[in-house]
Amino acid sequence: MDVLEIQSIAELRENSEQWDALWRRSDVSHPTARAELLALWMRQFAPEAGFRAVVVKEQGQFLAALPLCNSTLGGISRAALPGNDWSPGGELLVDQTTDAAAALRRLANYLAEADFSLLWFDGVRTETHSLRQLITALEQRGFSLEEQHRCDVGMLEIPHDWEQYLQTLSRNHRQNMRRSERQLAEQGRLELRFLSSLNDADVEPQMRTGFDVEHRSWKGAAGSSALATPGMFDFFVQQARQANQWGQLTLAYLELDGLAIAFEYGWTAKGVNHSFKIGYDAAFAKHSPGQLLMGKLIEHFSADRSVHTIDCLGPISGAVAKWRPDSASVSRLIAARPGLRGKALLQGYKTARACVRQSRQWKTWLQETLRPPAGGAQSRAT
Repeated sequence: MDVLEIQSIAELRENSEQWDALWRRSDVSHPTARAELLALWMRQFAPEAGFRAVVVKEQGQFLAALPLCNSTLGGISRAALPGNDWSPGGELLVDQTTDAAAALRRLANYLAEADFSLLWFDGVRTETHSLRQLITALEQRGFSLEEQHRCDVGMLEIPHDWEQYLQTLSRNHRQNMRRSERQLAEQGRLELRFLSSLNDADVEPQMRTGFDVEHRSWKGAAGSSALATPGMFDFFVQQARQANQWGQLTLAYLELDGLAIAFEYGWTAKGVNHSFKIGYDAAFAKHSPGQLLMGKLIEHFSADRSVHTIDCLGPISGAVAKWRPDSASVSRLIAARPGLRGKALLQGYKTARACVRQSRQWKTWLQETLRPPAGGAQSRAT
């Protein structure tokens, strides 16, 4: 097994055919881990950061690949997995049809001699087979590791029998959904519009329809919607166009007399629907349009046997929990290079993190303690 280091986005694109072939053989289903969408993420969010990807190959075929972007933390060099709260980016890709453990040992050996102090993976699912294999390989090579649980995301297995699945939900939830649907239907024609294959020229207007819905939600009022953030809508349109070319784009709208009142932008690949961006019109909030859309999507996929799972991507909320999904753990994984310096750096980070958390707790306690009593502005001292 040999190691190839891809050192630029241009070089990544030159190897996109091999990269995407490895993605197809891996246990990663997010299309954002494919070469072109990874390049798009880097251009949008880290245009000045150096890019590298460490690839293990054998007889010209990629067996494992780890994309990284260079950054610093308190003056300490680190190599981070591309990705942020706006969009997933790169993922560890491993060919599970070959000797994956041997490929990852080769990868870990190479990383141990690299020119950065920390490996930094945010938002990874460390319970996947590939990540567990990498963790084992890094530990065997002498890396010091810290794994921090961040949240759980919903993974909903698509039911084959929709009516039977409904009976597994709480009675209260079923009643609320029926009441909301009935009340909306009294106002006009309520229906799901689902799109999975578009002409390229139609992607932008269809995305705008959906992101207008997001902008009419609380995100618009808070200034955090894609339309309120310079450059973000254009980024998502480019992302959607590429996914559409691959046949992996999905758009869903809950419409009332042709007006979109809830929206979902996502991707479907490897039998998984990735529920990426959702939004609903705040004017219809009392009718739970987001919940109604979720239900209609589950019903839609229950009749489409090509999809077996909905990956809800974000932390499990009360709204998502009502649909009884399974959960997948999302973590931050930090690995320090072998040696005393690496151990000291990781321990220093853990100590600093504990101090920050304690400081936040102290600040919260202080605010609660000094808060004026209800019904008056006087302090306890008076």
